[in-house]
Amino acid sequence: MAGRAGQLLHRGPRRPRPPAPRLPAHPGHGLRPNGQYAFAALGYAEGNPAQIKLDPRQPQARTELFAKGTTDQASRLVATDGQSVYWGGYEGVSNGGRWFVFATNASTDAEVSFASGRSLPMTHGRTYASCIDVIESTDGRMGGLAVQARGRYLFVSHPARHELRVFDKSSGSLVATEFLNDGGALAVDGQDRLWVVNGATVVRYSVSSQGRLSGVEQQLGGLVAPVSVAVSPVDGTVAVLEGGARQQLRGYRGSDGANQWVRGVAGGYLTDPVVSDEKFYVTDGLGVSDGVFVSYGADGSVWVGDGGNYRVQHYGAGSGSGGPGGLVDRIQYQPHSYSSQVVGGSGARRVLGEYLEYGIDYSKSAVDGWTLVRNWRGSIPAAYFNERSLNYLFITEIFKDVTTLSNGRTYGFLRRYTDQKLVLVELPPTGPVRFTNITFDAQYLYTYQLAPDGSLRQSLNDLSGTVGTIKWQTRPLTGFDSNNNPVWGSAVNYASAPVATGEEPINWYGGQQRTGETTASNVLVTFDNGKVNGPRGTGFHLGGIRVGTSKWLWKTARATNPNYTGEYPTDGAYDVGNDVEYGGGGVTVSGRHIFWNYHGEFWKNSQTNKWHHVYDNGLVVGSFGMTGPDAVQQAPDRSPVPGMAGNVFYGTATAGPDGAIYIYHAEEAGHGGIHRWRVDGLETIREQVIPITISASAGKGLRAQYMQGDDLNNCQLRTVRIDSTINFTWKNDGPIDNVAGGSSGRWTGYVSPPSAGTYTFAVTANRGVRLWVDGRLLIDSWTSRSTATSSGTIALGAGQYYPIRLESRGGQRLSLTWSAPGLSTQPIPSARLYPACAPDSDTTDLLDGLTMSSQLVDGQYGWNRFPVQEDSTDRESDYWTARTSIKTYDRSKSPDLYVSFRQQLGNYSVSRKLDGQKKVLDAWQLRGRVNYSGSFFSIDEGANRNGGCAIEVLDTNGRVIVQLINRVFLNRPNAPAGIYANNVPITEGSYFNEIWAVASRSQPITIQLVDGKLQVQYGKYAPVVVSAFDSLANGRQPGTVRLRFWGNNYNLARIIDVERLTFAARTVTPSQRAVDLDLSLQTNRRVVQLGEPVTFSLRLRNTDSTVSSTPIQWACRLPANLILMGGAAGAGDSLVTGSIPVLRPQADTVLTFRASARALGEYRVAAQITGSGPDPDSVPDSGTGDGQDDAAEVDVRTVDIGTAVYASANPGRYRYLWLCPRPIRVIRWLCCWRSMLRS
Repeated sequence: MAGRAGQLLHRGPRRPRPPAPRLPAHPGHGLRPNGQYAFAALGYAEGNPAQIKLDPRQPQARTELFAKGTTDQASRLVATDGQSVYWGGYEGVSNGGRWFVFATNASTDAEVSFASGRSLPMTHGRTYASCIDVIESTDGRMGGLAVQARGRYLFVSHPARHELRVFDKSSGSLVATEFLNDGGALAVDGQDRLWVVNGATVVRYSVSSQGRLSGVEQQLGGLVAPVSVAVSPVDGTVAVLEGGARQQLRGYRGSDGANQWVRGVAGGYLTDPVVSDEKFYVTDGLGVSDGVFVSYGADGSVWVGDGGNYRVQHYGAGSGSGGPGGLVDRIQYQPHSYSSQVVGGSGARRVLGEYLEYGIDYSKSAVDGWTLVRNWRGSIPAAYFNERSLNYLFITEIFKDVTTLSNGRTYGFLRRYTDQKLVLVELPPTGPVRFTNITFDAQYLYTYQLAPDGSLRQSLNDLSGTVGTIKWQTRPLTGFDSNNNPVWGSAVNYASAPVATGEEPINWYGGQQRTGETTASNVLVTFDNGKVNGPRGTGFHLGGIRVGTSKWLWKTARATNPNYTGEYPTDGAYDVGNDVEYGGGGVTVSGRHIFWNYHGEFWKNSQTNKWHHVYDNGLVVGSFGMTGPDAVQQAPDRSPVPGMAGNVFYGTATAGPDGAIYIYHAEEAGHGGIHRWRVDGLETIREQVIPITISASAGKGLRAQYMQGDDLNNCQLRTVRIDSTINFTWKNDGPIDNVAGGSSGRWTGYVSPPSAGTYTFAVTANRGVRLWVDGRLLIDSWTSRSTATSSGTIALGAGQYYPIRLESRGGQRLSLTWSAPGLSTQPIPSARLYPACAPDSDTTDLLDGLTMSSQLVDGQYGWNRFPVQEDSTDRESDYWTARTSIKTYDRSKSPDLYVSFRQQLGNYSVSRKLDGQKKVLDAWQLRGRVNYSGSFFSIDEGANRNGGCAIEVLDTNGRVIVQLINRVFLNRPNAPAGIYANNVPITEGSYFNEIWAVASRSQPITIQLVDGKLQVQYGKYAPVVVSAFDSLANGRQPGTVRLRFWGNNYNLARIIDVERLTFAARTVTPSQRAVDLDLSLQTNRRVVQLGEPVTFSLRLRNTDSTVSSTPIQWACRLPANLILMGGAAGAGDSLVTGSIPVLRPQADTVLTFRASARALGEYRVAAQITGSGPDPDSVPDSGTGDGQDDAAEVDVRTVDIGTAVYASANPGRYRYLWLCPRPIRVIRWLCCWRSMLRS
């Protein structure tokens, strides 16, 4: 495993290969072998456990001792006696302000309890049950930790306190505190004696049975800056790791302190960056490197923490005076890092990770093709390091633009933090980094780039707010001086672009990380990696400018919106929503290919590692990478997932020797290491140029849509046409004559100005109007009810086509004019207006017209809301909002509608009117997508405790046809939940483990009447066929779509978001075949008084999927003495007949008539389907069961007029009658079980 570094491999659309396992952080100051395993302390590990164990035979596979997701002890020291493992460190978020020791069982990894320990809760993590040596201040920093294997004691040194603390290792009680002037690393030998690094010496003490130290028994001489000590369990050899000028491992005989051997090249990497297994990196200008230690295995082998090289070297046991044996294995790791790049001109074979340089062999596997060849850090002065603390080592500005120039030498920039200068350095073929005397002023962001051709590019912002010009200059490389330093000529203009709105894709805060990055086709690429700040960041985030020009060639990566909470964009958009703080990374170019990354810190309370591939013409090729939530879905325990990384500030794209493009980048968290993506298939990209000509003779004007009603409800669209100009006087209230409720209109298309300038658009009307030009709302006078002229201005270019949209609530007057410098006020001529295209679908977009990123207004575009007012009193208890553009962002499409409800009591709703003409439809379809993300499922725990939300389709009488609802049953085992349509399950499962994840994403829905049947489909699940939710609802007359919310002492968030919501309806042509019919006959009373009228209802139903092709005839015969009232429908008083010309699928018709009895008795009334010629019923029957067949009958009984008879409202097995003399005031009743008497 020599020379491995972490990486990812991406091959076009295929999944990246798994990375080589590695430690994501430094293994602190200790790795302690213990039998089969070695225990390692990783230091600060945000969101990850800092305590691991690994099998020395497979050192890259590890076991984490605790769960992920919290930030607990940052363990820097580890010691073990074979029974327990002791961990020393500090609470991670305190950054060294709270130190303590806890222990785990060496076999089970369970936390050990100390009788004298105390519980210690972490601010953002777990609570440790039993801790000792708790010091809640920065001077509690630990220098060493050691434990006796056979004895009773545990030792902890605190250099700043000049203390050595001795604890009973079993009870945790403090036994003694000894003075040490500068106590550091500790070790215990086979005789339980204590070895201490104390300043520049290493000394040995014996320990009494009371835990007190003896005087110094032995002192090792001739040491330089010792930092770690260990004692061999085999022969007692004392190994000391030195820093300073030596950087060596030195061995002493334990019995007399004689120096036996030395391992490592003197000076290490201080003067020579070439990597060798015989060199160690222990200290440098910053002090002791993290991850520096020495440990012995039970077999006498030696583990050396070569911290400056980010590796652990494992050497064989060797023998006495000869020192350790040869290299057995190593663990190469990469801690959190912000700096990685490919050396330009190296053919992608030199890769830098911070100061480490790897040689890449592409003929080998992605894991084995890495070799650590140089470490340039040893000679770097402290002034070039940013920040150093326990948690962080910020060295982000490392070797910018490292490039091999035409003289064969390699140069780059380093930032000097003492004076904020960019210093040109050389990475020579031999020897350390060479610092030149060439410096540049560094602004807030890096504003210079050393280009591949050796030229020096820089950017200049000449802006006043959001207006001005951004410029790029270049200084060509003219040669090299006698010191082999580059010589550049004077600055000349390279490219520029105008800035006017704040929507331009530039960095607004002083330059760009790779200023002047340019494709092989001479397109300069500029990138805005920020978020929205006023108008800044609201537009495009990636742009191209042709070198030598002063205008934008293209702009792309348009922003979402700050309120957006939807999925990560897959179309190349730049997300400014989802609570992101730091979104964009950087931009990198290889050939004609542009890549920009989005690291998304705090995106959905997580991070992302998303990459976008754009061609040099601005068109998106594709995207790849991973978001934090996606990674958690793949690995709920938050273990590393291929493709995921954290805080990737930038990457480097480079052409590999095999024709693919490789992208290298570092990261802060997730994997650690250096990631590598491979992009294949570049040869398949084809650029197609399609000329588009807009004919001058094309139809001029705007597309007009006239709708009944003043709310612009497109379901009530009555007329569509082209209006050449907008200058109307209407007789009625709006553009449609003689319609109830008035009418409204919308005009859409494009306007093309004859010349550039600031245009004033004006609308004169006596009712409400709105006007948008180029997506900007210029006029908003929607509530006006008197004649007035409103205007707005906008800067437009000559001959360009700008979207225009005008809306009117009706009235009698409407005109649209414009004016500009040199252009008098006049109606916009038809030659300057171009109509919008008609929709490419015959469905009605129910979200059409809604304004992006706005509150839903009651009574507009067919939408109504109750209550009308928003409620933002408290998002956790009193909240009500209906808004757009929360889950979608595409400006070319209708926005989504997001409704959020949280109330203790109440019934709220948002509804969409369909066509209000009560049309009877043969088939209809409601389609869209629904997202319940953030919503608690509907729940019913009784009449006084329930709440929920549902999507409903109502008929024109307000009855519910279909209800789509999510529901959970928390009072049942495993909390079952599901998605239901009219109480029929579509999918069911565990709420927390299955259904919640399904409902929390955008899912397609279809609710439709097809072939006479109501059908509902949700997500990927099979559709279900349902009966109407309300048995009296007319499924063939849909009138309203409603989002309903209710709270009844169950106050939880209920959220529904709908998008792409459309409605379609159709009428079926009558078939030429018989259909199956049902007939039923009912009466309103079975027992009546003599002479009292009784009402009969005859219901005919078409149970087939097609329209009846012939008239349906029916007859109902009345027996003698039952006389029809009001005349007969057919011939004769004893026979009632009728005919129904057409009966549509799954429809029914009800006919009623009244009769009265002339004599006491029982009467049987019979009805049947008749007809002359062929029987119209395709499935004739002769039965008489109600609603089953083609015939039906009902019985009626009459009683004496002196008695009132009442039939029970809900007859079950028995039918109960109440009889009492008239007049009746109060009915008192008594139930006797056997006789069922009523009185």
